[in-house]
Amino acid sequence: MQQGLVIDDHPIVREGLKDLLKKAVPALSITTSPGTEGVLEEVCGRHWAFIVLTSIFLEFTASTRLLQKLGLRNLVDLVRYAVDEHVAD
Repeated sequence: MQQGLVIDDHPIVREGLKDLLKKAVPALSITTSPGTEGVLEEVCGRHWAFIVLTSIFLEFTASTRLLQKLGLRNLVDLVRYAVDEHVAD
């Protein structure tokens, strides 16, 4: 089963995106995150088919730490990293 991660600081947005994705592709397993403490472990700790980062996430210090830890330049590279690292699994 393909797994996806939705990161947003608003529960209603996270759950809304999760519901829309599940309706569009019922076989997906969607996890949600507020993007706070532990987001680095969430992103790096699983094999994600995709990650949805809402624009509010760009403002969090966690995003900068995450990118630095992974040696990436921007959030597009983060999505590429997640896909490249785990699609073959």
